[in-house]
Amino acid sequence: MVRPLRLEFPGALYYVTSRGDKYDIYLDEDDRRAWLEVLDQVCHRFKWIIFAYCQMDRDFHLLVETMDCNLAKGMRQLNGVYTQYFNLRHNKTGPLYRGRYKAILVQKKRYLLAVTRHIALLPLYRDMTTTLENWPWSSYPATIDTVKAPQWLAQKKLLNKFAKKRKKAIQAYRQFIMEGKGLPSPLEQTQHQILLGDDDFVARYQQGIHSEFPPERAESSDKANILPLHSYQQRYPNKKEAMARAYLSGAYTMAQIGDHFGVNYMTVSRAVRQFEKKDD
Repeated sequence: MVRPLRLEFPGALYYVTSRGDKYDIYLDEDDRRAWLEVLDQVCHRFKWIIFAYCQMDRDFHLLVETMDCNLAKGMRQLNGVYTQYFNLRHNKTGPLYRGRYKAILVQKKRYLLAVTRHIALLPLYRDMTTTLENWPWSSYPATIDTVKAPQWLAQKKLLNKFAKKRKKAIQAYRQFIMEGKGLPSPLEQTQHQILLGDDDFVARYQQGIHSEFPPERAESSDKANILPLHSYQQRYPNKKEAMARAYLSGAYTMAQIGDHFGVNYMTVSRAVRQFEKKDD
């Protein structure tokens, strides 16, 4: 099996999915809402833009555009914080997900809409619902104005691809989604496990000259700038501020910070939220 390559750059579009290891990752609606709250925090912190998402039972699916080189950092927070919540609430231990998340780099012009449709149709494909409007755990209801769209959902940006007037755009979007029923998945066109685009897109990426592929940020410089947790403790006398700054550095999970400061991850989470509100 080809080892997936890591590529992060500003403006990159990814199809991302994570699957539970031993059991479903959502056991009830409270779990689903908690996951959405974590996603909201991640989008705010890392400036993610979500074009589509869908929660199933054992997995979730995202189409996310990153404004910075931070897919790995954001996914570490999303999966890490939710795992901590899930294990604490359901009295479980160990990994929640089956290995690392999977990410495919998507060519925007050619495949953005197709992948959005694939994600929207998942509840129908898996017999989770008979109508997409009745599956509240995806971005589809918010995209068609059935429910209020979260701030991080690229609803307007997506609808503008169908029509200028909102009503016509929603109608065209709904028709586009339903026309995808029975069509092959666009993911079948993925090349080298991580690239979804036409042949030129893939070839130019491999040659390192594609305009959408600036040089990848060197990880060595990131690692060199990571402060140990005790440095945050020494620099910031206010414990909550120290924990928040450590978390916002992207180098540590809430569990790691909590262990160091002698608190649970919920205390760290509250400290981060309070710090962000104060900073705003």
